[in-house]
Amino acid sequence: MNLRIQAESDLETTLQDGNSGFGLPVIIEDNSGHIIGNNVDDPFFCQTGRVNFIIDPDTGVQVEGNWAHVSARIKDLLAIGFDVDGGSKTWKLTVPDINQQNNGKIRSYKVKIPRIDHTLGITTLICGTFTRVNTANDIIINQIMENLSGS
Repeated sequence: MNLRIQAESDLETTLQDGNSGFGLPVIIEDNSGHIIGNNVDDPFFCQTGRVNFIIDPDTGVQVEGNWAHVSARIKDLLAIGFDVDGGSKTWKLTVPDINQQNNGKIRSYKVKIPRIDHTLGITTLICGTFTRVNTANDIIINQIMENLSGS
Protein backbone atom coordinates (compact mmCIF):
# COMPACT_ATOMS: atom_id res chain seq x y z
CA MET A 1 0.00 0.00 0.00
CA ASN A 2 1.17 3.54 -0.76
CA LEU A 3 2.67 5.12 2.37
CA ARG A 4 0.60 8.31 2.06
CA ILE A 5 -2.60 6.29 1.89
CA GLN A 6 -1.47 4.23 4.88
CA ALA A 7 -0.54 7.36 6.86
CA GLU A 8 -3.96 8.93 6.23
CA SER A 9 -5.63 5.68 7.28
CA ASP A 10 -3.56 5.63 10.49
CA LEU A 11 -5.11 8.97 11.49
CA GLU A 12 -8.21 7.04 12.50
CA THR A 13 -6.17 5.51 15.33
CA THR A 14 -3.78 8.34 16.20
CA LEU A 15 -6.34 11.16 16.17
CA GLN A 16 -9.73 9.60 16.64
CA ASP A 17 -9.36 6.77 19.14
CA GLY A 18 -11.04 8.06 22.29
CA ASN A 19 -10.57 4.83 24.23
CA SER A 20 -6.91 3.93 23.84
CA GLY A 21 -5.52 6.72 21.65
CA PHE A 22 -5.07 10.48 21.82
CA GLY A 23 -8.65 11.38 20.86
CA LEU A 24 -10.79 13.72 22.90
CA PRO A 25 -14.31 14.75 21.89
CA VAL A 26 -14.46 18.03 19.99
CA ILE A 27 -17.35 19.98 18.51
CA ILE A 28 -16.54 22.01 15.41
CA GLU A 29 -18.96 24.57 13.96
CA ASP A 30 -18.65 26.79 10.92
CA ASN A 31 -20.59 29.89 9.87
CA SER A 32 -22.59 28.07 7.21
CA GLY A 33 -24.32 25.75 9.67
CA HIS A 34 -22.10 22.67 9.45
CA ILE A 35 -21.42 21.06 12.81
CA ILE A 36 -19.66 17.85 13.79
CA GLY A 37 -19.37 16.17 17.18
CA ASN A 38 -22.57 17.49 18.77
CA ASN A 39 -24.15 14.07 19.26
CA VAL A 40 -23.39 12.06 22.41
CA ASP A 41 -24.00 8.82 20.49
CA ASP A 42 -21.72 9.85 17.59
CA PRO A 43 -18.85 11.93 19.00
CA PHE A 44 -16.07 13.42 16.86
CA PHE A 45 -12.61 12.78 18.28
CA CYS A 46 -9.51 14.84 17.57
CA GLN A 47 -6.09 15.24 19.10
CA THR A 48 -6.01 18.34 21.28
CA GLY A 49 -3.34 20.21 23.18
CA ARG A 50 -2.98 23.26 25.36
CA VAL A 51 0.07 24.82 26.97
CA ASN A 52 0.37 27.94 29.09
CA PHE A 53 3.59 29.18 27.52
CA ILE A 54 5.64 28.84 24.40
CA ILE A 55 9.23 29.57 23.51
CA ASP A 56 9.76 32.51 21.17
CA PRO A 57 11.84 31.00 18.35
CA ASP A 58 13.69 34.29 17.73
CA THR A 59 14.74 35.02 21.31
CA GLY A 60 14.46 31.67 23.10
CA VAL A 61 12.44 33.39 25.84
CA GLN A 62 9.31 31.90 27.37
CA VAL A 63 6.20 33.79 26.34
CA GLU A 64 3.18 33.54 28.60
CA GLY A 65 -0.12 32.70 27.00
CA ASN A 66 -2.73 30.06 26.52
CA TRP A 67 -1.89 28.23 23.31
CA ALA A 68 -4.28 25.53 22.21
CA HIS A 69 -4.67 23.42 19.09
CA VAL A 70 -6.96 20.78 17.66
CA SER A 71 -5.80 18.31 15.00
CA ALA A 72 -8.51 16.74 12.86
CA ARG A 73 -8.76 14.37 9.93
CA ILE A 74 -9.57 16.32 6.75
CA LYS A 75 -11.46 13.40 5.21
CA ASP A 76 -14.15 13.51 7.92
CA LEU A 77 -14.55 17.29 7.76
CA LEU A 78 -14.94 17.24 3.97
CA ALA A 79 -17.51 14.44 4.18
CA ILE A 80 -20.03 16.71 5.88
CA GLY A 81 -19.29 19.83 3.88
CA PHE A 82 -16.69 21.81 5.83
CA ASP A 83 -14.63 24.21 3.67
CA VAL A 84 -11.23 23.07 4.90
CA ASP A 85 -9.19 25.22 2.52
CA GLY A 86 -11.04 28.51 2.69
CA GLY A 87 -13.30 28.70 5.70
CA SER A 88 -11.56 27.29 8.74
CA LYS A 89 -10.62 30.71 10.16
CA THR A 90 -14.31 31.23 11.01
CA TRP A 91 -14.74 27.93 12.85
CA LYS A 92 -15.62 27.65 16.52
CA LEU A 93 -14.27 24.78 18.61
CA THR A 94 -15.59 23.31 21.85
CA VAL A 95 -12.99 21.18 23.63
CA PRO A 96 -12.78 19.52 27.07
CA ASP A 97 -10.01 20.82 29.29
CA ILE A 98 -6.98 18.60 28.91
CA ASN A 99 -6.98 15.80 31.52
CA GLN A 100 -10.21 17.26 32.92
CA GLN A 101 -7.94 18.96 35.46
CA ASN A 102 -10.31 21.86 36.03
CA ASN A 103 -13.35 19.85 37.15
CA GLY A 104 -14.66 19.19 33.68
CA LYS A 105 -14.45 22.75 32.39
CA ILE A 106 -15.03 23.12 28.71
CA ARG A 107 -12.99 25.49 26.56
CA SER A 108 -14.44 27.26 23.54
CA TYR A 109 -12.18 28.82 20.94
CA LYS A 110 -12.18 30.47 17.56
CA VAL A 111 -9.64 29.23 15.03
CA LYS A 112 -6.79 31.68 14.61
CA ILE A 113 -4.48 29.85 12.20
CA PRO A 114 -5.37 26.73 10.21
CA ARG A 115 -2.39 24.52 9.32
CA ILE A 116 -3.60 22.26 6.53
CA ASP A 117 -1.49 19.27 5.48
CA HIS A 118 -2.98 17.73 2.36
CA THR A 119 -0.02 15.34 2.13
CA LEU A 120 -1.14 13.38 5.18
CA GLY A 121 -4.77 14.51 5.33
CA ILE A 122 -4.66 16.38 8.63
CA THR A 123 -5.45 19.93 9.65
CA THR A 124 -4.12 21.46 12.85
CA LEU A 125 -6.25 24.35 14.00
CA ILE A 126 -4.32 26.83 16.12
CA CYS A 127 -6.81 28.35 18.52
CA GLY A 128 -7.16 32.04 19.09
CA THR A 129 -9.60 33.75 21.37
CA PHE A 130 -10.75 31.70 24.35
CA THR A 131 -14.34 32.23 25.31
CA ARG A 132 -16.15 30.87 28.30
CA VAL A 133 -19.81 30.48 27.58
CA ASN A 134 -21.98 27.75 29.01
CA THR A 135 -23.69 26.15 26.06
CA ALA A 136 -25.46 22.96 25.13
CA ASN A 137 -22.09 21.87 23.68
CA ASP A 138 -20.64 21.83 27.22
CA ILE A 139 -23.25 19.29 28.29
CA ILE A 140 -22.57 17.09 25.26
CA ILE A 141 -18.78 17.13 25.77
CA ASN A 142 -19.13 16.33 29.49
CA GLN A 143 -21.48 13.42 28.74
CA ILE A 144 -19.02 11.99 26.19
CA MET A 145 -16.14 12.34 28.68
CA GLU A 146 -18.18 10.54 31.35
CA ASN A 147 -18.92 7.75 28.87
CA LEU A 148 -15.21 7.41 28.12
CA SER A 149 -14.24 7.22 31.80
CA GLY A 150 -17.00 4.73 32.55
CA SER A 151 -18.63 6.95 35.20
